[in-house]
Amino acid sequence: MRSGAEAVVNEAVARAQGRGVTVTSSLETGDPAGVLVDLSEDATLAVVGTRGGGGFADRLLGTVSSALPAHSRCPAVVVPRHTEAPPSPPCAALSSA
Repeated sequence: MRSGAEAVVNEAVARAQGRGVTVTSSLETGDPAGVLVDLSEDATLAVVGTRGGGGFADRLLGTVSSALPAHSRCPAVVVPRHTEAPPSPPCAALSSA
């Protein structure tokens, strides 16, 4: 499973770098929202995308895109999924100066 996650991260990094964005990456384990909230301590901006799942389960259990802005230790931006594009893996980014 880790190799699949690494492939997704590497592809995202390559796409960002292809657009001239300087990127560093890390692969963390644990609860996604909790990990991002912890990492936000040293960040100047947190950006997370949505998958557009919605529904009862998301309302009951919560989502990363709702937990991060509520608990982040830095400003957080939620980028909604474009419904015209094919689904893509969820992404998150933290920026530190």
